[in-house]
Amino acid sequence: MLIKLHKINKQYGQGSAARRVLRDVDLAIAEGDFAAIVGTSGSGKSSLLNVIGGLDRDFTGEAEVVGQSLRGLSDRALSMLRNRSIGFIFQQFNLLEHLSCGENVALPAVFSKWDKAKVKRRVDDVLERVGLADRRDHLAGRLSGGQKQRVAIARALFHSPTLLLCDEPTGNLDTRTGRAVIELFQQLNDEGITLLIVTHEARVSDAARRVLRIEDGSLSEDPAPQVGSGGSDA
Repeated sequence: MLIKLHKINKQYGQGSAARRVLRDVDLAIAEGDFAAIVGTSGSGKSSLLNVIGGLDRDFTGEAEVVGQSLRGLSDRALSMLRNRSIGFIFQQFNLLEHLSCGENVALPAVFSKWDKAKVKRRVDDVLERVGLADRRDHLAGRLSGGQKQRVAIARALFHSPTLLLCDEPTGNLDTRTGRAVIELFQQLNDEGITLLIVTHEARVSDAARRVLRIEDGSLSEDPAPQVGSGGSDA
C-alpha cells in the first residue's frame, strides 16, 4: 500500500477547549488509486491530507506513506520524502507571481544538484505535459486561473512523484476550466500516478475511482458504483 493509516487522531487545543478533528481514522490507498475525500467544511478533510503529506506531525496513530513511517522520519528525511515522492496541489495555486512559469516550475530543483540544462529540460517536459509549453517565459501573475493551476500541476510533477495530494484543486476554477483540469488528473492517473484529492465538488469525486467520506473526523467509504444489470456498462 502506498498509504497506510491506523487509528489516526488529531485535535486542536487542550482541555475543555480541545476540538477533535480526526477520530480513529484507518485508510489504505494502493499504488495507482484515484481517491476523493469529500465532506463539509470543517469535517477534517484538509487535516487528514496534511497528516498524509507530512505537513502536520501533531497527531497520534500510525501513518506510513510511500513505504516510510512518518513518525520515524527526521525533519530532513521528511523533507526529502515530500520533495521526491509527493506532489502537492492547492486551491490557491501558491505561485510566485513575479516569476515566470518556468521559474515557478523549477522551484523544486532549488535544493537538488541538477545542472541548469537538466532543470530546463525537465521544466520544458512538464510544461508540455500540461499544455503550457508556449507559456514558459510568461509571468505567472498574468495567467488565467486555469493556466495558473496547470503551472502548479507542472511544478508538482517536476520530480516525477509517486503520489499527488490535492486540496480543492478546482475550487477557484470555472466549470469548463475545472473539467479540463479533472481530465488532466485522469490522464495522470492512467499513467500510474496515485491521486488523493480533497474536494467538495461532485464533478471531482465523480471522476475518482474511490470516494471517501469524512464527517466529524470519522472516515468511511462510499460503495463502489454498481454496473447496471441487463445493459451495456460502456
